[in-house]
Amino acid sequence: MPRMTANPEPTASDYRRAMELGEAAGDAKGLRWVSPDAQPNQPSKETIMFRNFVTIAFLALTATAAQADTTADRIQQAAQNACQVERAAGSLPASHYDAIYRQCVWRLSHQAMDRVQEARAKAARKVAGN
Repeated sequence: MPRMTANPEPTASDYRRAMELGEAAGDAKGLRWVSPDAQPNQPSKETIMFRNFVTIAFLALTATAAQADTTADRIQQAAQNACQVERAAGSLPASHYDAIYRQCVWRLSHQAMDRVQEARAKAARKVAGN
């Protein structure tokens, strides 16, 4: 005759009840027997390399755009300083002299930006040729 203990061996019905209660209730597949250090959703090497490439490209484009903005701002400021003599303070009609000043700033800044872009294109061609 088997001896009755405080913790009897569970039967099949006990396992079914356990799956309906507690943490396993929300899991449609039932209990998972996975070791704690397993990583089933680890990305592939191609995915990691693609993420690295996108990140590096984004950083390079951001740095280039920031440099271009700085160059454009510096050229604009230099053009404004150079055209300051075109602006006649206190002269009438103000709209006439302001138009001359704005045209001077526009002309000088565009000429300078054209030179900068030509120099960058020449450097890029030189690098591509090597």
